[in-house]
Amino acid sequence: MQYKIPKSFELIGETIKVELVEDLMQNDDLVGAACYRIGVAKIQKDMPGIHRSDEQMFHTFIHELIHWMMNKQGRDELQKDEKFIDMTADMLVQVLKTAKY
Repeated sequence: MQYKIPKSFELIGETIKVELVEDLMQNDDLVGAACYRIGVAKIQKDMPGIHRSDEQMFHTFIHELIHWMMNKQGRDELQKDEKFIDMTADMLVQVLKTAKY
């Protein structure tokens, strides 16, 4: 499977930018962040000292997308539930990775 992360996407009338960044892990000890106030999903990119495979970055994108989806639905309890978000991302990535066309 080719893992493609978009530069942006539309969600309920809002354009969300996706940024591959170099300093998320170093500054915040994170591999992804949903920045609701500024309309950005940040993904830690692969770089020397912080190896991230294409699949790991794609998983992080899906993880942050699900955060955004819960935010847009006003599901605060689910938006903050990292176990729910990560398991849902795991399942969605598996579906996309194994889908037969």
